[in-house]
Amino acid sequence: MLSLFTRHPNDYGMTYWEHFKCAAWIGSKLALAAVAISIHLVLPFLFKKVASNTIKELYEFLDSRDALNIK
Repeated sequence: MLSLFTRHPNDYGMTYWEHFKCAAWIGSKLALAAVAISIHLVLPFLFKKVASNTIKELYEFLDSRDALNIK
């Protein structure tokens, strides 16, 4: 049963809690970007670059993990 919680994080060289923190950080960034873009669609003069900057930031973060040979 424990392997259900640890197998995937271990595949990425992480403990359960390291994976939890990383996934929570990514999820919060995406949630904030979703709120910003939802406001932007009604008020296009607000949050012009929040979603695109968030996508770039997350891409660079995930790409750097690949460069470190994290599975």
